[in-house]
Amino acid sequence: ICKFARYLLLPNQNTEFIVNSPLFISPKYDLQYSINIYYVNNNTIVRDWVNNGSILSFPKTVYINSTARYYLNSTCKFLVIRPLNVSVNYELQYFVIRYFLNGTESKSWVNNGTLIKIPSIIYINSTARYYLESANSFTVNMPLIIKPNYVLQYFIEVILPNGTEEGWVKDGYIVVLPQYIYITKCERYVLNGTQFVIVHYPMVIQPKYVKQYLVNINGVTSWYN
Repeated sequence: ICKFARYLLLPNQNTEFIVNSPLFISPKYDLQYSINIYYVNNNTIVRDWVNNGSILSFPKTVYINSTARYYLNSTCKFLVIRPLNVSVNYELQYFVIRYFLNGTESKSWVNNGTLIKIPSIIYINSTARYYLESANSFTVNMPLIIKPNYVLQYFIEVILPNGTEEGWVKDGYIVVLPQYIYITKCERYVLNGTQFVIVHYPMVIQPKYVKQYLVNINGVTSWYN
């Protein structure tokens, strides 16, 4: 009919006849259209003739193995009633398992090249949080199991005679208090209590210090409260 449509003689029919008497010839033909199928992933084109009224069907999912597959992002069925140019775009996907702090997990198929980010800090409240000690971003180019390493931290304040220090420390962290705090070479504070404090909750640490002076009595120098 044209370069995009044709009639194809159905099989099992005679294509040649010897005319030696009156004949009635009624051949049966199928109307066909030219179809171009463009596979986006590998940049290939498949050309074929397809019968009018046929349904072109493509699998929605093509598994490579249990953790990798191709997933069709476009329509998977086409009704052929005219010449068609069909683009088939399969996305490479990998199986990703993510673990969360509450013990749950998520399993999903993720497109190749996707960037997954996880929070570096998760606050419980203003004085307790989880802090990430492992990577916080992952580029999906293979099957992944993401199990982030969070540590529990508490906010502490240490009030010393010469100022206050504050910050976040791990659960179980041992705060080592200074035994001596020198104000001048003749004046200091001496810790009157334990030097070590183990952190298991948010804390305000205000250790007891005794103020001392360096005194010279008859040529003998000593520290006195």
